[in-house]
Amino acid sequence: MIQINKYFFIPLIYIGVCHASADISSEIDLKKLVQCVNNGNNSCLEKIPHNTKRLNFEQSIILRNALVHSLIKSPSATIDVLNSIDKETARTGHSFIRDNYGTDIVCAYMINSNKYDRESFFKYYSIVKNKLEKTGGKGKTCLDIMKSSVEETVYEEKRGEMKWGKEKYPF
Repeated sequence: MIQINKYFFIPLIYIGVCHASADISSEIDLKKLVQCVNNGNNSCLEKIPHNTKRLNFEQSIILRNALVHSLIKSPSATIDVLNSIDKETARTGHSFIRDNYGTDIVCAYMINSNKYDRESFFKYYSIVKNKLEKTGGKGKTCLDIMKSSVEETVYEEKRGEMKWGKEKYPF
């Protein structure tokens, strides 16, 4: 069993002092972009690596959640985008904001277990797992990260440390 240190998830917590002041540029309507990414639209996904630097912390969380959902709709294109973001991060260095939507975060985070119920969490994992397996080697890293995250979740649940939300995830 692969173990993930629970401190790995610290960047996912909202920390007020880490709010960046830059807003997304006026040429991009964040709401439309997020909805488009959420739907797995390839042309919108392709725009993501070029526009991530303009996001503030809250916007990066919104984008991360859209990318999480995009894994259901368009797993191959989403993995391509995550790989592009990872390459850019490797080239320019990490930032607290940019690290909210790289492969390590999107694939480990999956859906918010504090918001959504246990059934939704495992259904999401099952759907994305099947879709990532169909991408072959391309989705392997993401799938491995997801498996580790699920194992950690199951472990925390057995220890009585897991808290589930009440909402159903909108597949």
